[in-house]
Formats: sequence, C-alpha cells, structure tokens
Amino acid sequence: MASTMPSVSQRFIVMSPRESGWVIGRQTSARPRGCQTPALDSPRRLRIVRGGRWFRRPRPNALEDAMSLLRLKVACLVAASALSASAGAEKPLRLVAEAEDFAVASGEWKVLPFPENYYASTFAICFLSRMACLSAPAQVPAGKEAIATQAIAVPYAGEFQVFARYEQPYNFSVEFTLEVEQGGKAVYRQTFGRLEDPKIWPLNGHKRVPMERFGWGGTDNIVWQVKDAVKLAAGPATLRLIAGPQLDGGKPRAMAAERHVDVVCLTNDTEGLEAQKKTSYLELDGWLVQDGDLFVRFHNPKDGLGPCIPVIEPFGGGQHSPYWVHVRDWPTTQVLKSGRLVSETKYLLAGPRSNVVRPDLLAPVLDPTQLKAIPDSEYLQPGERSGWVPMGQALDALNNSQWFPVAKYKNAKQKELDLELEFAVPTPRGRLDTIRTVRVKGVGGYHSPLTFEIPGNVTVNHTIRTQVEALQWLKRQIARFPRIGSTPKRLPIYGLMEFSGACGQDNEIGRLATEIALALGDNTLTPLRGPWAERLGVPKRRSAIVAHWSPGNLDAFKKTVEDADQKGKLSHIAIVSYGDEIHIPPAKGDDARLAAWLKEKGVAVQGDVKFTDDPTQPLYYYSRLWAFEEGIRHYAEATRWLEERAGKAVLTGANYSPHANYLVTDLQWVRPFKMRGMTMPWSEDYVSQIPEASVQIVGYLTSAFRCGAKYHGLPIMMYVMPHFPNNTPRDFRLSFYTCIAHGATKINYFCASPLATGGTENYISTDGLDMWRAVHDVTHEAGIFEDYVLDGRVRPARVALLLSSVDEILTGDTNFKGGIHNAERKAIYYALRHANVPVDFLTEDNVIDGISNDYALIYVTQQYAHSKAIKALAEWVRGGGTLVALCGGGFLNEFGQPNPDAEALYGAKSGGITKDPTMTQVLAKQDLPPSKPLDTARWGSTAAEAIAWKQALSPTDGKVIGTFAGGQPAVVEKQHGKGRAVLFGFLPGLSYLKSGLPLRPVDRGATNAAYAHYLPTTMDVSLRRALVEGLLPQGLERPVVCSEPLVETTVIDTASPPRLAVPLMNYTGRPIKALTVRVNGLASAAQVRSVVQGKLRPRFEGGALLVTLPLEVADMLLVDR
Repeated sequence: MASTMPSVSQRFIVMSPRESGWVIGRQTSARPRGCQTPALDSPRRLRIVRGGRWFRRPRPNALEDAMSLLRLKVACLVAASALSASAGAEKPLRLVAEAEDFAVASGEWKVLPFPENYYASTFAICFLSRMACLSAPAQVPAGKEAIATQAIAVPYAGEFQVFARYEQPYNFSVEFTLEVEQGGKAVYRQTFGRLEDPKIWPLNGHKRVPMERFGWGGTDNIVWQVKDAVKLAAGPATLRLIAGPQLDGGKPRAMAAERHVDVVCLTNDTEGLEAQKKTSYLELDGWLVQDGDLFVRFHNPKDGLGPCIPVIEPFGGGQHSPYWVHVRDWPTTQVLKSGRLVSETKYLLAGPRSNVVRPDLLAPVLDPTQLKAIPDSEYLQPGERSGWVPMGQALDALNNSQWFPVAKYKNAKQKELDLELEFAVPTPRGRLDTIRTVRVKGVGGYHSPLTFEIPGNVTVNHTIRTQVEALQWLKRQIARFPRIGSTPKRLPIYGLMEFSGACGQDNEIGRLATEIALALGDNTLTPLRGPWAERLGVPKRRSAIVAHWSPGNLDAFKKTVEDADQKGKLSHIAIVSYGDEIHIPPAKGDDARLAAWLKEKGVAVQGDVKFTDDPTQPLYYYSRLWAFEEGIRHYAEATRWLEERAGKAVLTGANYSPHANYLVTDLQWVRPFKMRGMTMPWSEDYVSQIPEASVQIVGYLTSAFRCGAKYHGLPIMMYVMPHFPNNTPRDFRLSFYTCIAHGATKINYFCASPLATGGTENYISTDGLDMWRAVHDVTHEAGIFEDYVLDGRVRPARVALLLSSVDEILTGDTNFKGGIHNAERKAIYYALRHANVPVDFLTEDNVIDGISNDYALIYVTQQYAHSKAIKALAEWVRGGGTLVALCGGGFLNEFGQPNPDAEALYGAKSGGITKDPTMTQVLAKQDLPPSKPLDTARWGSTAAEAIAWKQALSPTDGKVIGTFAGGQPAVVEKQHGKGRAVLFGFLPGLSYLKSGLPLRPVDRGATNAAYAHYLPTTMDVSLRRALVEGLLPQGLERPVVCSEPLVETTVIDTASPPRLAVPLMNYTGRPIKALTVRVNGLASAAQVRSVVQGKLRPRFEGGALLVTLPLEVADMLLVDR
C-alpha cells in the first residue's frame, strides 16, 4: 500500500545481504513539503530483507550514502572529541554504541528487529534499545568467526569500564567476544555471555550471579555484563564483535543459543552506576535514550498565544519499558530565540549516533550562567521559528513512548499551548530531513491533543502521531476489517479500550476511544467509563466492573458501597473485584473457634485444642483448613451484605494469578465459591509470559473453576489478554475459544487499548493490526454462538483429576514453590485432551460425598490424602471404577501419618519418595527438555523416564506390571471386584510431556515461531495410549472424536431448545484443510453450522454426526437438534 504520509522524504532501513548491516536510504514522497495536515493511514515500518530481496526499492546510491554516513560519523566524532576535551572532559562519560549499527565484516551477524528477538513483550525486561539488536547464530563453523565492527570516537583519555547488554537465555551460553582497537592495536579483548561469569540481572536485589532462576521462568533474561576496563586515548577507536563456535569438550554445545547483542557501553560514571541500583528492574536501562536520532524546531504561529519559550522535557508517565521503573536523569531543554539552554547533567552522553548531525545546523548551546533570568528578547515571538534542537536525549530508546511539548508563555496565566513542531532525523550526510510538521494546541498531559506517540526507533519508524491522529487512524483500520457476526448481546466482553482512562476524556480522545471500543464489539460500556457512552447512544445497563473494593475491613467496604450508591454508580455495577492477582488470605489462629469448628465437623481430638502453624503437629492440617475457611467466611459476609444492598445480580470475584506453576487447588479454586465467599470465579491466561507447555492450559484453569462453580451455578470470567507484542493472534484466538469451551461465560481482554493512549503494560501496539483484527473477530463471533454457550452447560466428563486440601496444606506448595504433583496432573490433563477425552476436577469432599460415582476413571497425583477420601475411593473402585495413582497415592493422611487403607487399596507399601534436588519446580518448557531422569521404567511395550520423583514400592497382594531399569517394581495393579487400582512409582505424565518439547532457549517471544508460542505436537503416542486408552474402562465413548487428535473439543449442551455447541481448537500449529469431526450419540440434526464456515452438510453413521471442514485456528460447531 502506498504511503500517504506527508514528509519530504521517506527513509527506510534494510539489510544488505552483502554488508549485513544497516543500509540507510531515502525515497522521495510525492506529498509537498508544506503539507501539515497528513492522512496517517499507513504507518511506515521497518522492513527486513532476507535472501537479497528488497521489500522497498533502494536508490542506486544507497550503499554509497551509507558509506558516506559512516565516514561522516567518524569525522564528526573526532571533531567532537576535541570540543569535548576543552568543554567538559571532566564529566563522566556514557558512550553508548548500538549493536545493530555495527557493520558486518564476515560471517552471519545480522540485524534482528524487535519483536523477533527472544524477549519481546509489553512487560518487564523485554525491550531492546532502539528496538533492534545484532544477532549471530548459536553456532558458526569450526575455525570460523563472525565479525562486526563500529567506529567510535573517545572524547577524552581515560579508563572506562566496558559493559554489554544482551539476551541471556536460562542455562544457555551466548558467548561473544568484544574487542576494542585503537592506534592499530587491540587494547581490550574479553568474552561475554559465558555461563560461569557473573552478570547484572534484573529483579534479584542487584546480586551479581552467573545465572538467575526466576520463580516464573527465564523470561526476563536480558542482562548487562561488565568485563574489566580499557584505557583509551582521546580520538578514534574501533569496537569489534566476534562470534565463534560454542563448545563443550571440543564439541558443539547442546545448550548454546543465538547471540543477541543489544548495546555496548564504555563508561567511567561511577556515581551514575551507583544511582542505577535504586531500580528493582535492570540497572543501566535508565541510560538508554535516542540521543542523536530526533530533532525538532518550533514555530510560534502568528495567530498563536503570545511570546513563549518551548521546552523539551522527559515525560516519565509516558514511558512503557515497561513503565515508570527506571532510574533516569535525562536533561530538560529550553528553546530560546538564540539557542538552547540545557539543564545540567553530571555526565557526558556520547556515542556514534550522538554527533552525526553537523553542529552548525543546530541551535547553539547557551551558557546558563549568562542567562539566569531569560530576557524578553529570547522569547519566540508570534511568527518566529527556533533553530533545530536535539530531543532524542529526552526519549526512551526501549519502547514507543508518549511525549508532549511544554511552553513557558510570557503571560504566566496562559495554560494552553499553541505551537507548530517540525520533526527531523539525520540524513546520510549529516543534515536533517524533515519527517513531520504539525501544529498542536491545548493543555498537555497523559491524554491530550498535544501528546504524541514517539517510536522507540525513530530513525527507522517515522510514524510520529498525536494521540488523536493515532486513534483516528486505528478507527479507520477497524472500519476496514471484514464484517463478521455481530456485537454480542448476552456474553459480556470487558477490557476494550479500558484501563488507560482514554474513554474517560471529555474531548476528542474520549470520543474516538469510545467509538473504537464500540466498533470492536464492546457491550459492557457504561457512563462510569466516561461521558461519551451516553452521548453515543449506549443504553443504560448494569455491566460495569469496579476494582478493587477489598473486604478486608468490612466497615470500610460497606462505606465504599454506600458512597457508590449515593453517587448513582451502584446501579451500573455488575461485578465488584476484591483484588487483583490475589488469593483469599487465611484468618489468624483462635483456639476456641477452632475447637468449636472441629466439634461441628465431627473431628475428634484428644486433649486440648490448640491452633498451630507448626507442620509437624497433628492438628496442623485442621488448623490451616479452619483458617482458610474462616478467611472465606469473612469474604462471604461481605458478599452477602453486598447482595442484600444491591441484589444478587452483582457478582464478586478476584483475579487469580495462576503464575507460575498454574497450580489449581481445592482451597482457592473450589472452596471459596462453594462457600459463596465470592460468586464469580476469575483468572487469567498470560501463558505467553511463562514457560508453560501450551496455551491449552487455560482449559485446565477453567475446568478447575467449574468444580467450584457447580455448587451454585456461578458464571466464570477469564482474562484473555491480547497484549502485543508478546501474545500472537493465533494463541489469543486459541485462548478465547478454549476458555469458552470449558465454561467461561464472561471474557475480559485487560486490556485491548492502543499503546498511543495505553496504560502500563496493558496495551496492543497501535499499529498491531493483526491482533486488533483478532480481537474484533472473536468478539463478533461471540455474537453468533452466545446463545448456545449461555443457555448451555459443559457436558460433564467421565474422567476426573483429584484435588486434595490435605496435600495442599501439608506440602505447602505454592505457585512459586514445589507443585511437582500439579505438574504431573497438568501433564495427564494434556494427555487426556490430546486423546479427545474430556476431564473434570473432583475434590476429596466430592469423593467422600459420593459425587465420584458418576466417574469411571480418577487420577490421583498427591502424596497426602484425607483418610475418608481413601476409604471412599476404595469403595468406588470396588464398584467398578479405575483409580490411577501417580507417585504418591495418598499413602499419608491428614495427620501426616500413614493412611491405613492405602496399602490395601493399591496392594503395595510405599517406601518413600526419592526427589531430585535439581527439580524442585517444573516449568515445562524450561525444565523438562534438559532434565536427567532418576531412572527409566517399562510396563508392557511402553517405556518412560522417571523424572523428578521416584517412589519405592513393595507389593503385597498387588501385581507388578512394570519395573524400573534395575528390576524394582515401578507399576503395581490390584483388582477390586469390577474395578482396579493402578499405582505408578514415578511420574509418567512428565515423561509424556517432555517427549513433545524440544531443547530450546526459553523465551518471551512475540511470534508463532518463538518457543513461548510453540505448540507441542511430537509427544510419544505409545506413551499417551498407555496413560489414557490403556486405563480407560472398556466401552467408554468419547463425546467427540476428531481426525486430528490435537484438535481439542468439548460439548456444550442446551436442553431447551435442544441444541449443542462443539468448540474446535486446533493445537497442531498448522491449518487443517479437511478436519472430520464425529459427534457421537447424535443420530440426526435439523441444522449444523460453523461459526467460521457457515452452514454445513452433515452425514450420519452409526448413531453419530460427521462433518468435514477446514480449521485454521479455532471454530465452533452449532447443532440444532
């Protein structure tokens, strides 16, 4: 599409296959220079060239221009060195060299743009300086080296510490050598990225360690490393990056990753380095600005607001890398008629980009001692224009940011601003090339007509737009999306244009934001979000979410509700959030109340009842269970009071963060909803942030919530987050449909807001049109299927996974500690879903109460289990059930003592569990591929690794059907009447999951090719058959069977009118041209449709409905009986 941008020239940067470096060229635009009212329909983006193909045709002299620029850079920097030596050599130096600016001399170094790198996200430590890095492959041929160089100029002689910023995947080496040459000699040579060397890590309290294991996984693994110092003379020098083979014992290292080098920095700024330790994020990142990349000059219009002094100052609130966490000491510039006044800094900023533009083209730097009081003659009068002024030094280099100009008017009462800004970037010959001229008027702020979105790589991406222009552009793009479905009327969609506050603006920004929300399919908008809802005809409704009204202090909670009622807000509220990423806290101990509770429960206790927090005490389990239930009762009291005040239409909930283990529990995922502590289960996906096996895990979370929601028929809300970069449209769509498939009836995008107006990390890149299209499409598709989902119910399964409050309390496992049994349970869940077998969750109470009688197969992964649950399971097995216990089996009871009925149930004694000390937590993609098994096991024709845990088994009257490598019992089976119990002395599910996960660096990438979005497809089919089909009772029919087993399905049944929905989620990672879906037990149908394909022609065979259709990512069959 041809650009309609208004600049004189359209610059572009591509990668030459010969030079493998940045090649800079120009392309003349047809739009005249004087155009100041651009139509911004086509943001100009970086195009990367591969294989010698140009995405944009360069001018014939582009390479010559690039070489001219390189020569000019060195010349300017050398000249600047002399100036600096006399003007400010005493200031500590920060010399920053961007790795992507290095010229490739040999080998396979190449420029890698954000977000194609390992860590590319909207959050945490996932940003690259100038949004690109220099990449070398994990291995180069033996005896070869990849070499890239960059010329620098050292302002003054001194000794400088040498730092490099690069991506350091967990437990993978990324070795590269940095060499500094001066005067024809190598004066410095050190190797970075070795596993054994200490590095500067984020989020670890500033400890310098070789490798940091974050509890959520190795997905924030960008580091700085300092390796000694170099003595340099003033003048030119050369930096050289060298990538060679990465070897272990002379052989290519298996765990070697691509080398992604971001920045090289030479500094003697010891005070600045010490100040950087005040951040909890990554030190030195606060130094990264776009110095030398962007320039501006101001024109005070003739019909402006009077004499003024324009000001360029950093806007901390507009920084999104990820937000306001960096220690930044950037200067402020006042623009006067005769030059510029720059606030004092304690450092000298230098580097190849800093002095590219010829100094004589810029407004001179003025001496502040001569201008303590700025005279009237220095104000820009109406009709006057300033000189060119650098502004890159006040702009974040790690991400796009919001920025607005400031002006000091002679009339101090003047609060508005009215200026014309002309933006320019350097040309190859050291001049300035205008890329945008625009007049802005208003009052500046986070949201304002003055506020711009500035790219983090402005020399590559020239799309500088005001927030109004960005929203206008986005609105136009959404209007061009193909029409599909309709805005849902019943299934609530939250998070469209929310959180940033843009909709709340009583101006053009608020109007446009609200219109975009409605165009995307918003159906929960109320006047609480802003004035434009009512103005645009949104009907009055009770649909708003308010956050966060904590019930911790019940009196304060009641006052908050009463205040909202008095202000007329309560009638709009549908959901009250009790907190974000929380769990219900337990109550403090109380002996008397514990004793009364135990008596009520019928638990006999010898001696006095004493509440205990000591895990070795017999009453520990009941003390903790009482504390949890007492905490839930406190929440239940708040919920009950709110319902009495506002009606039961108002729901209560709290977003449960499942990170990092995706641990689901009885205590938090079931019991609070069973006891009506809250009335809406609610969690989030965010799988792309964590090295979980697959986004398919959201079904595991939603299914666990179904176990808690079933008691009172509660609705489930799930965060399905389209954050981009990080999530991909494919995985977002998979998550949306998977949540719906497993019982979610409310969806919250938290948040689909553009970066131009976004808040914190909760945004979609303004021009991330593929993701905006995905959000639009699934929202409108909900308008097609919502009646089938909201009137229906997920069909109960015949297979279940057990949740145990006893095991949860006595192990003390959390989302960041332990959870090995949960890792196995997740792996079994994946195996079941990969075999088209539906699965539910059951608690010990469900088993004791007889709900398990509706199930044919139950998997148990716990070490501890309630003694009553073991008795009930034994009775259930005798009635024909199949019980499968996986390295545990509940041999220990609620008092931490041996469970007397477990031995009889399994026909074996447990000799204890050997636990691998290196596997105290299992983050699937990170920990399973490199894991070393404790043993191997074989049963029948199936073999598996014993990973993390190994249980010693001594058979009594059970039959050994599998052994470890040394012949010890590994699998024991015991028949009980019509049923059987099978006990594994290891965790076969982990072995199954490992078979589908390649050994790759864990990342937080933003493409489907990234490991974060890798969908496992190569699992051991024979092992899956042994763990699923080999254990299923004969005659158990799957409700739906697909020709491709990695297509996940559920059935959502509606009794009246008789109909059903079959969601289809494609976890193969590739489009399927012809998928055959067999719906068993359906001998006829009045009509069959697909949400995506429309009306289908079914056929019927053997009492089943069959349809064949293409499936790209996700769809849903809608069957009217």
